[in-house]
Amino acid sequence: MSSTNLNNTDLSQLFETTTTRLGKFILFVTLEPPALLCNLFLVYHLVADRTLRRALHTHVVLVLLIMSLLTNAVEVPRVLAFLHQGLVLPATVINCLIWQWCDFSLCTLNNMLMWWMSIERYLLVFHSRIFNTSKYRWLLHYLPLTALVIYITGFYGIVIFLYPCEPQPNYLAVLCGLPCFSLEVAISIFDLIAHNLAPLIFNVFLSIAIIIRVVYMKKFQIHQPIHWKKYRKMILQLLILSFLYSMTVAPYALIPFVGLFGGLPTVAAYMQTVYFYYLFWLLMLLLPLVCIVSINEVKVKITKPFTRLIGRGNTVTPLTMTLIHNQTLQLARTVYHTKSIANNNM
Repeated sequence: MSSTNLNNTDLSQLFETTTTRLGKFILFVTLEPPALLCNLFLVYHLVADRTLRRALHTHVVLVLLIMSLLTNAVEVPRVLAFLHQGLVLPATVINCLIWQWCDFSLCTLNNMLMWWMSIERYLLVFHSRIFNTSKYRWLLHYLPLTALVIYITGFYGIVIFLYPCEPQPNYLAVLCGLPCFSLEVAISIFDLIAHNLAPLIFNVFLSIAIIIRVVYMKKFQIHQPIHWKKYRKMILQLLILSFLYSMTVAPYALIPFVGLFGGLPTVAAYMQTVYFYYLFWLLMLLLPLVCIVSINEVKVKITKPFTRLIGRGNTVTPLTMTLIHNQTLQLARTVYHTKSIANNNM
């Protein structure tokens, strides 16, 4: 979440109605069960399957799915409770601080991991040899993932729990409003640009760069040892996830940035407060549903039983039709033979 102060607490009470809360409640409560099932299924198979577990390109996706599982199991039920009751319960300061820390950490981790995913996919496709040595695998793969998790959780732990300001929670607003550090202009602008806008811009830029380079290399048939069939699915998965990420994060991140240069129109403030503020939770609900389709190895595990069932049906049907055909011929011959005997007797 962006911490730029747009008086979210007051606007929430001004714009939110029973109808808007009900609409979001129905959407979230509909997506929650399938999202959780897909989350558990994907995390299990990415960990249990040795081939997937050892593949470098699945590690970022696994971390994203674990993050999505935590959000859908812990945060989304709290959001649903708020949308149903219109009140944050229990109404305590520590409850609000923990919720804000979880939400800001998970949201920013999603932004940073999508940014790193686009960098890593670029390296895996066009410079895959650098991951052949253990040294560079640790330096360019495991270390960045670990560092991002430690940095983001530590940063928000400091500014939410330890920053010298007096929390003023509003229990009538989702997340109890914004944390008190958002009143500090310098920290708010840094949080908005470094943790929201920059990852979004770099992710879009690198995704476009990958497309351009692939088209250029295939068009001019540049001789380079790149196995396009091997990396095609990897690139496609990145583009699908990047598109979903951009469509949900861009509206929420851009409106506060525009607000830094002047007042926002009422319509923009309304959309930001009532709808865009909830896009991160919607993204976390949609992420496992999209991943279960885009990860081919997992998709095969799901469709295989149905394929076998259809295959059995196709093998049984011709046999059945053959038996029916043979029985029909036998009946026709019997009838013909009976008629022939009758004619002879006459």
